Amino acid sequence: MKIAFVTFGCRLNRAQSARERAAAEASGNEIVSPDDPQAEKIIVRCCSVTAKAARESRRAVSALRKAHPGCEVSAEGCIAGGSPDAPSLPRGTGYAPATARAYLDVQDGCPGGCTFCTVPRFRGAPRSVPIEAALSEARAFIAAGFTEITVTGCNLALYRDASAGAGLAELLERLARIESPGHRIRIGSLEPGICDGAVLSAMERNPGICRFLHIPVQSASAAVLKRMGRTYTPDALRELVARARKLFPGIALGADVIAGFPGETAAEFAETAEFLRESGFAKLHVFPYSEREGTPAAAMKPQVPPETRKARAAQLQKLGDEMREAFARGATGTEDAVCVETPSRAGMPARGLTDGGIECEIEDCAAPRRALVRVKIAGAKGAVLSAREAVTAPRGGDSPSSPNGRACRRAF
Repeated sequence: MKIAFVTFGCRLNRAQSARERAAAEASGNEIVSPDDPQAEKIIVRCCSVTAKAARESRRAVSALRKAHPGCEVSAEGCIAGGSPDAPSLPRGTGYAPATARAYLDVQDGCPGGCTFCTVPRFRGAPRSVPIEAALSEARAFIAAGFTEITVTGCNLALYRDASAGAGLAELLERLARIESPGHRIRIGSLEPGICDGAVLSAMERNPGICRFLHIPVQSASAAVLKRMGRTYTPDALRELVARARKLFPGIALGADVIAGFPGETAAEFAETAEFLRESGFAKLHVFPYSEREGTPAAAMKPQVPPETRKARAAQLQKLGDEMREAFARGATGTEDAVCVETPSRAGMPARGLTDGGIECEIEDCAAPRRALVRVKIAGAKGAVLSAREAVTAPRGGDSPSSPNGRACRRAF
């Protein structure tokens, strides 16, 4: 059968689509483009994190069904009326998704509690992959040539293998310590206030864990956080950022932020903007608040006018762009490790992501895709780093400070 895949949304969706694609290939199916008129089945993994994302997912399903009248088009993931997840490969079977980085999904589901979110309706209760199964799959990724593995989940901080007594920090440590010629582990979005202290400690002990944290902040106003149903305070957010910066000067921090949540006053919005500014985030994902039918937030009064939401989101995005460029400029003269995503060709520099997840162009780099290369940052073009020197990352046990033999580490 000729099968195509279309994926919207988060890293977890991408990881699950990669698993389904690999399972389809392993079963003897041919993977084709969604535009292929001979496609017999198209699997659309949908996103409903915002009303806009849900609309785009539904429109894609509808358009594909219209374009392929004789084809089975199924909707999966976070969407009302979606079909159950397709069967996927057992863990650790060695499948290699067609990406520069491997995505290791270890957790799914969320107990809910946030007044604006519909994801728990589609994802169900929290559940985690046993730690040994996750390690087996990571080893298979490394054997397939991956040097960077992104650990992801619906609410990653809730990862727990009760039988092994292991939480997320223990999983990250064991992943980083897998014996290999050299690899690194990147953490997906980490909900604050659950296990961030343990995770920071694990990062401190293991240079093989990327110095990067993406935090779904959403707001830094105590009143707004309470209306959102979030379980942390602005002070807790400041403590997390301060500890991360103390342990890892120069760490890249990312954040999700919602602008214009119901009842958000100008003063409450200013609290969030000031927190973001003082924290110096390297990446911001900004969303204007989007009503989701059936959620408590949709019934809250007063609702912030849509034009105000958009204006506040634009203001935060401008701030985010300024902070990204400032972070890039501040990296000049430092050393870092880059996972090559696009090799050099036709006179164009190679491109990839640094340890902190910042895009970097590398001159005179002959390394192949997925290679880890050590670079010295020469400058920045906007928010993109420029590196002039690059050598393949040391392999084996050449780094006495690295438990997984990887000497490529941010030199801040």
